[in-house]
Amino acid sequence: MGIFELIFIAPLRFLMNLVFQGTTSLTDNVGISIIVLSLVVNTALLPLYYLAEKWQDTERRLQRTLAPRLAAIKEACKGEDRYKKTVELYREFNYHPIKSLRTSFGFLIQIPFFFAAYTLLSHNPILESVSFLFFENLGRPDAVFKFASLSVNVLPVIMTLLNILSSLVYARDFGVGERVKLLIVAAVFLLLLYNAASGLVLYWTTSNFYSLVKNLIHSFIQNGNS
Repeated sequence: MGIFELIFIAPLRFLMNLVFQGTTSLTDNVGISIIVLSLVVNTALLPLYYLAEKWQDTERRLQRTLAPRLAAIKEACKGEDRYKKTVELYREFNYHPIKSLRTSFGFLIQIPFFFAAYTLLSHNPILESVSFLFFENLGRPDAVFKFASLSVNVLPVIMTLLNILSSLVYARDFGVGERVKLLIVAAVFLLLLYNAASGLVLYWTTSNFYSLVKNLIHSFIQNGNS
């Protein structure tokens, strides 16, 4: 990950650390600083999220238009003739299948921020032995519930529930396949972060809450306009 780390992650981590350290100096509260950091990052990303949603909406509308005509071509033509008709249809709409990748932009822009947050907060000595709310140590998994030798981390579950709720609001008009993909992403994040430092999970829980509120506002505005 050398070049990717150097070009994308390291600069983001540096800027995120400036916000984190600055907020910690002002508030003298590491937990609040993590929440503020997450809010600042997500607010800074709003223009990119808006662009991603605009591209996704454009792609979905176009696919709904193309679908019946592609189905007709598939039924009526075979072999090279089907290929030519499909290319002609794409040319008519100034479209190329590679443009479908733009629907992944919203997910792709999160990747460098995930690694930047992970490397900043997962093993940060500032979090060690620091308590916040009902979390005894932000540098360790929260282990809120303990049963003999078994401990249950609550914050990753809350993070995942918020992620699922946000996805359901965001994907209300999506097809089943797209909804399943979002749920799979939520499950992957749960697996990756279940045993992570609670400070890192607090960052992503705040991020998911922010996304839920953003999606609810966006849904409300859309319903009002319609």
